[in-house]
Amino acid sequence: MRTAAADRYADGVSNDLGFSRWRLIFGPWPLAPLPIFVFGVIAFTGRGVVVAGISSSGKMDILRYTSLMIVEGIVIMAVVVGAMLLVGGWRRGEVSVPSRVRYIVTCFAGSALATAGLLSLRLINNDAVTGKGMYANLWIAIALSGVTIVILLFAISNGVGYTRFRIREQTQQLVEQVEQLGRQRTLIVEADERVRHEVATALHDEVQGVLLRANLRLSAIAENVDAADAEGLRAVVADLERLRGTGIRSVGRRIAPPIEAVGLVTALDDLATSYAGSIDVSIQVADGLDAADRAPAVYRIVEQALLNAAMHGRATHVSVAVERAADRLAVTIDDDGVGPPSVRMPGTGTAIIDAWVGTFDGAWTLMPRPEGGARLIASVPA
Repeated sequence: MRTAAADRYADGVSNDLGFSRWRLIFGPWPLAPLPIFVFGVIAFTGRGVVVAGISSSGKMDILRYTSLMIVEGIVIMAVVVGAMLLVGGWRRGEVSVPSRVRYIVTCFAGSALATAGLLSLRLINNDAVTGKGMYANLWIAIALSGVTIVILLFAISNGVGYTRFRIREQTQQLVEQVEQLGRQRTLIVEADERVRHEVATALHDEVQGVLLRANLRLSAIAENVDAADAEGLRAVVADLERLRGTGIRSVGRRIAPPIEAVGLVTALDDLATSYAGSIDVSIQVADGLDAADRAPAVYRIVEQALLNAAMHGRATHVSVAVERAADRLAVTIDDDGVGPPSVRMPGTGTAIIDAWVGTFDGAWTLMPRPEGGARLIASVPA
């Protein structure tokens, strides 16, 4: 199967840049009307200054002669560029020459017109240079001027075209890298959620099943032992039953909370309750955001921020505020811990926050609070 690059550059032997060597010399490249015009006028201006210095006497005469040559150069280059656009042709809204042959013909046509204009000025102005050096023979003058100008046109068109291509190529690579980063963020979120749901399912189905079977066996054993042992076994059964009925369910809800079913506020309240006795957590959620589409992202951001505040910040109080600001959903989390590290160390917590925020094209930042502790601000489109 041919690639797009192969369709564009499928002639000659490719070099390390992915180009045909012939393309680097003879195109085709999109024409560059403005650079050709500007460089051409500059060349005519330089020639005018040199000839004026040789042919004229006095400053005013030199200025008049130079100004006349600049005007003549502008007119000639305007004709040259117009003819090149006409020969090269317009395509898809840009000056893109459809074939190499047409590109070469276009450059030679521009060179021929520029040469004719240059030599005509020499002869019409009858300056001190006319009839001397290479201009002593008209055909030599035409050949040398034509070769010089065609090389200049190829150099300008090829240089501008190649530069544009490299910029587009680098831009495309950056776009692809950004898209890949977005896909990686999505994969992190999906993998994290998948693992959480698998663990929650295993806790609910397998672990609870094992505990239930253990309770039944211990209850059966308690029926066949003396009263003292039976009482001890029944106490163990009661502990296991509480673990099965409350502990496992609580852990499962924390790992994979049913946010869609219970709502964001309830899920965050359950999360705050799990830190009771170690961190005082206050939750404030603005009205109307309980069932927001971004609720899972908000929950995971708060979850990781609380975990970091407990493990790394050694905080005793954390306040969480979720509100809508214009068309964005903003989450602000303040703690009274030791503050964020001076250098952010890579870790699962920050990676998950970054993945959730990046998945929704949001932004987040972690900064020290003036009164001490850390502040995490995250926002995603609402």
